[in-house]
Amino acid sequence: MIATRGHRREPPGAFRVPAWPVTPLLFIAAAIYVVIGTVRPNPANALLGVTILALGIPAHRARLSVVLFTPPHADS
Repeated sequence: MIATRGHRREPPGAFRVPAWPVTPLLFIAAAIYVVIGTVRPNPANALLGVTILALGIPAHRARLSVVLFTPPHADS
């Protein structure tokens, strides 16, 4: 995102992030710090959480395919 934003012209009325690119980089650093701080003390619970999250992906894809490919009901 940082590389592409530097090469593109901004459209009129585009939102300008204060202190770009420092603000997004600080957020990324904080997010990495939180993830490491969560995984380090208890990696077993972190692995369990990632496993539960991964098991939800097939269910989400199945539900999404039903919603996207089901024809709408005809009102008669």
